[in-house]
Amino acid sequence: FQVNNNITGQVNSAASPFVIKNVNKEISGKESVNNSAPAAEPSFNEPKDFVSALIAPAQKVQQTLGVPFEVVIAQAALETGWGQKIIKGQDGTSSNNLFNIKADSRWSGDKVTKETLEFEQGAMVKKAEPFRMYQSLTDSVDDYINFLSTSERYQDALQDSSNVEHFLQGLQKAGYATDPQYADKILGTLKTVTNLLAK
Repeated sequence: FQVNNNITGQVNSAASPFVIKNVNKEISGKESVNNSAPAAEPSFNEPKDFVSALIAPAQKVQQTLGVPFEVVIAQAALETGWGQKIIKGQDGTSSNNLFNIKADSRWSGDKVTKETLEFEQGAMVKKAEPFRMYQSLTDSVDDYINFLSTSERYQDALQDSSNVEHFLQGLQKAGYATDPQYADKILGTLKTVTNLLAK
């Protein structure tokens, strides 16, 4: 896929052509980035609510990294089940972790350990893994930008980040997720995001 810089135009694919349109929608409710307490629990009753809430934050990723905002929304939708399965902390509050970024040794913030399914040697296995926690969805998006831009392993994906297939295959090759179908699943979710944005 090649998305035009202005995000208006055809996405070229022999398998499934679709159009990404320029979207200018108002987002209700703004989150503060450095609150001392977590922002209000996000509520996404339907996929369209999730998409609407993420337009502005995802556009920030596009402006910073060049990744089309629709792709960012699709990745977050896949990772969180359209916001219905955002990891919760031990006290039941949202981790606000839109991209299921794990809390490795570089992370000094709050974290929560949860069971997750990982692919190892072709088989799915359950593992307890630590995940990052954020004060707000905006903080999650800001950390996603930092996580990708400062990690050497994602630089190939970011070299041509406006090319959707290149970016997603680059994430998969770099090990962002262990699912061997990760890039294809995001592409499938992208079709739904695009349809919701067109309405």
